[in-house]
Amino acid sequence: AHLLGLVSQQRDLEAAVRRLAESTQEDFEDTQVQAERLRRKVDHTSVFARTLSKKIRQLDDAQSRVQDSLARVDSVLDLKVTIDAVQMAMEQGDLATACQHTHRVLHQQQPVQNDVSYDILVDLENKLKGRVDAELRAAEEREGDLDRAMQAAKLK
Repeated sequence: AHLLGLVSQQRDLEAAVRRLAESTQEDFEDTQVQAERLRRKVDHTSVFARTLSKKIRQLDDAQSRVQDSLARVDSVLDLKVTIDAVQMAMEQGDLATACQHTHRVLHQQQPVQNDVSYDILVDLENKLKGRVDAELRAAEEREGDLDRAMQAAKLK
């Protein structure tokens, strides 16, 4: 009787193990399906992230080119305004103001070289140097004009 009870208990245990194995197998298969879905989502997200990263780099490069272009336009406009200011100051005989303008653009900031406006401003600076030299010589010839000689010497 005891043996029959153990055999019966063994059958019950085997049945329980089979049910547990079947249940575990179903859970395992369900987990595999979910893992595959997750892998596909991660793959898709990875492709999307790479594509987005590439687009961001392209936009960043484009923004840098636009900023460089805007800076060049600003520099060219500054050159043109400075040329007008130097010409006006030279016409009015205000050599000090003309010197300040040319010095600021040609010697204190990064100029836009290889530009016609830059070449014009360099030419104006050379003419200005000639006028300052002439003023200095004229003041030296007039011995009593010490103030004018000092002004011309400061501009040199």
